[in-house]
Amino acid sequence: MPRPRISPATRRTLHRRIAAPLLALVAIVAFAACKPDPVTRTVKPDASNTGWQHTGVTLTAYTGPMTITKPGTVIDGKDIRGRLDIEADDVTIQRSRLSSGDFYGIYVAKGAERLVIVDTELDGRGNPRNDSAVSSHDFTVVRGNIHGWVDGFKADQNVNIVNSWLHDFATGSGNHNDGIQISGRGNILIQGNRFDARSKSESGAMNASVYTNTDYGIRPNNVVVRGNWINAGGYFVRIDATQFKLENNRFGRWYSYGLMRSTPQSTWTDTGNVWDDTGQPIK
Repeated sequence: MPRPRISPATRRTLHRRIAAPLLALVAIVAFAACKPDPVTRTVKPDASNTGWQHTGVTLTAYTGPMTITKPGTVIDGKDIRGRLDIEADDVTIQRSRLSSGDFYGIYVAKGAERLVIVDTELDGRGNPRNDSAVSSHDFTVVRGNIHGWVDGFKADQNVNIVNSWLHDFATGSGNHNDGIQISGRGNILIQGNRFDARSKSESGAMNASVYTNTDYGIRPNNVVVRGNWINAGGYFVRIDATQFKLENNRFGRWYSYGLMRSTPQSTWTDTGNVWDDTGQPIK
């Protein structure tokens, strides 16, 4: 059955990182009909519980503006062809599909805040010269079906990626794919997602499922990677960050170099991580 629209108050709640609103976020993204995994405490994302199709909505063509300037705009049940630029606060995209061969699928302009994307498919059409499904800052993605992009997300600061499926990356000569690349100030939550590589060779061509770096001259701070299924990357996780937490994740075997690589300047903790095939703890 179609899911209810998310109110502006709930959109704001999704972006606060204190304890009580985080519990509200978990309640929103829970799948009541499914039994959560005991390690990740969530349900493994796939085609049956991400994107627009599982909501039962029938898509209609999107005919609105491709640059969103009206605060509080809601796009619901639409088939969007091309890139969206977000220049307003509190925009919601839900139960929709965006298909774009552009450099970005959705770009959040400087100054815009609290973009929320729920139950939406973001298709990069396999273009090996595109960049990412969503880029830059202050956005939340819940139950996204993300595929066909060189990188899933560029996340600078104030970003939540929750219960989403990242798969079938746009591979090509010279590409080093990332699931989520974090290059700004941080404050990032990556929870309950599934990162897939289609083959061993493609895993090696990838850089990482989660990649933090200092490309902007800033070391990201407060990055939480919790309760994910991670099975894509040369290294699955690359850390150049402070206060980085790696908690209760399930790791596959499709890496080329190792599970994790970190810089000496990084501070990080890990707890509760296991091999997905055996359930055995990983140090």
